[in-house]
Amino acid sequence: MRKRPWILAGLAVLLVASFGAAAWKVAWARQNPEAARIARYERIFEQAWSIVDKHYYDPAFDHARWRQIRDVYRPHVREMPSETMLYINVLQNMMSRVGTSHVNIGMPPVERIESREPAAAAGPDGPSKPFGCGGRYLRIDYGFDLATVRRGAQTSLVVADVRRGSPAEQAGLAPGDLLRKMTLAHRSGGCPHATMAVVNPGQAPRALAFEVEDRENPPPRQRIDLPSGVRVLRFDKFDSISLDWLSDNLTEAPRSGLVLDLRRNGGGKIWVERKVAGLFLPEGVVVARNVSRGRERLEKTQRASSRYDGALVVLMGPATGSAGEVTAAALKHERRAILVGSQTAGAVLMSRNFPLPGGGSVQVAIADVLTPDGKRLEGVGVKPDLAVLQTLDAVRAGRDLPLEAAVQALLEGRARP
Repeated sequence: MRKRPWILAGLAVLLVASFGAAAWKVAWARQNPEAARIARYERIFEQAWSIVDKHYYDPAFDHARWRQIRDVYRPHVREMPSETMLYINVLQNMMSRVGTSHVNIGMPPVERIESREPAAAAGPDGPSKPFGCGGRYLRIDYGFDLATVRRGAQTSLVVADVRRGSPAEQAGLAPGDLLRKMTLAHRSGGCPHATMAVVNPGQAPRALAFEVEDRENPPPRQRIDLPSGVRVLRFDKFDSISLDWLSDNLTEAPRSGLVLDLRRNGGGKIWVERKVAGLFLPEGVVVARNVSRGRERLEKTQRASSRYDGALVVLMGPATGSAGEVTAAALKHERRAILVGSQTAGAVLMSRNFPLPGGGSVQVAIADVLTPDGKRLEGVGVKPDLAVLQTLDAVRAGRDLPLEAAVQALLEGRARP
């Protein structure tokens, strides 16, 4: 059927008007760069706020309070000297007011920020780089790991490991240092800088300061085959690479059992979580119950390329989060594994990333996650069957007490399926 001439003419007018409006905006931005910058910041701010307001999972979410929080932070948008500072000082702080896990801001790639911002003026040390650290603000590398240790009736944080060559090591941080205080500040452009107060028995307290590296190390994966026949598999993120690695390392079953070390695993992809659970449980077993605005959806194991049916112990601790917690809880519920270590983080909400103008994103919790028997994990965590904490003496002696307890449980036959 032939289209009427007036329809084609109307479309042509709309196209011309659209291109004309876009060209006007470009010309206006060139003539008014400061006003255009502020307008861009305000668009990013309003969209970030609106995404949470629209998509946050809890029907009891206090929208009136969230509007009040918006009104507190909105005036500061115009004060921000750079897009990096907008994300760090305004958006991230605003998101933290929600008060639950999995509500965060993801920054645009640093090169995209730099392409939109004016070049920095040269200082006495040459041109400054105000955005050099910003692109990895949420993925910074501290260069050390902390462990929770028991000291009498109390617990403390101790440095368990320091990466060789890191600024932390160069500043004098060493395994066994007891953490008294740590502060993370952001210098110009958002470059993170850490100050720490540590103490070692028999020595005077030390104050350390070092730059936190703007690098993203690949999540560690480690296999250890002990002389006892026990295999230890550590992976720190639920991603496709870790899934393939884990499956490959279970092709030949360990002789005396398996220790799955999730103590530094903060979570990852939900579909990977289902596949990992499928390496140890039959297909179709309920792993979790996801509840969003009154609706419930069952999360079940998916068929994996292989399945390990031998004895299993899961190591976990305060840094075990999200998918790591859900997996541990499901294995405990099915009586498939013994959990050893300490209580997990209690940060398990299901989330989704929504794009922002300019390449950033907002992570929003879109569902609560319950155990297969309906228990809430957010803010609660998973408790171990066998609670074992590191001690200060053990760290300084290079021993890993939770791992030793896990191996002992396997060798004594307490973790048989």
